[in-house]
Amino acid sequence: MFLSPKSKINILILALAVGVSVIIPAPQALANHADISAIELVELTNAERALSNVPTLTVNETLVRSAEAKAQDLLERDYFNHDTPDGKTPWTFFTDAGYSYTWAGENLAIDFVTADPIQRAWMASPTHAANILNPHYREIGIAVVEGDFNGKHTAVVVQHFGAQNVQGVQVKSEKISLIERLRVYFASLRVRADRM
Repeated sequence: MFLSPKSKINILILALAVGVSVIIPAPQALANHADISAIELVELTNAERALSNVPTLTVNETLVRSAEAKAQDLLERDYFNHDTPDGKTPWTFFTDAGYSYTWAGENLAIDFVTADPIQRAWMASPTHAANILNPHYREIGIAVVEGDFNGKHTAVVVQHFGAQNVQGVQVKSEKISLIERLRVYFASLRVRADRM
C-alpha cells in the first residue's frame, strides 16, 4: 500500500482484523538511525501483560526470524500491510520460518524512532492491545529493520506472537529468572509513570 508523505499527516491506520494490527504515527522527525530496541519492546509488552495478570511471553528465535522476514519483505516490496501484494497472509511468514502454531498474531509499526512511543500507540489501539494482552500467546518475536520505504529512510517494526502447536505435549510455563522479573517490574513502573 502506498502512502504519500502528505497522506501520513495525522493518520492512524488500524487493520481491524482478528490478530493483526497496523499503526502509522503522526509524522515526526525520523532520524537517519532509529533507536528502537526489540528487547525493550519485549520488556514493555511483558510489563503490560504483568499489569493485566496475563502470563509474560518468552522470546522465540523462530518467531524472531518470521518477524525479520516480514520486515524485510515490507521494505523490499514497498508495502505496509499484513497481507503481501500477492495475497499471502501474515501466517505464511510463521510457517515459512518453521513455526507451527495454534495461536498467532501480528502487530506492525512504521516511522517511529524509539520503543516507548510504539508501545504507547499499540496500547492506545484496541486491536494492538488485544494482541499484546492475548492470554493464548506464550511466545514473541520482534524485528526492527531500517531501510528505504517508498524512497524515504525509516524503521519498520514487526511483532509476532504465538503459541506453538505441540501434539501430545503439555506446554509448561518456564520459570522467569530474577533478572527478567526485575526487567518486567521496572518496565511496569515506567508504564505506570507514563500513564500519570
